[in-house]
Amino acid sequence: MPIRTLAEAISHYGHDAYLLTVAQDGPHTSHVTIELRGSSIGCAVGASAARNIAREPPSRCSGRLRSPAAMP
Repeated sequence: MPIRTLAEAISHYGHDAYLLTVAQDGPHTSHVTIELRGSSIGCAVGASAARNIAREPPSRCSGRLRSPAAMP
């Protein structure tokens, strides 16, 4: 099933994701809960992730992988 919109992707994969930023000492991964905000994905981030984003944009967000048995 091709996913054509952000809303479809969130509906299919869920709201849990990982946010990858780059800290001064290397990669930093945070678990976040994403939501659709118009045509963008938004999430609350902690202080260290916010510092990393301000210093070294862009960041990446990746959905949580689910096992094939858990897929509908």
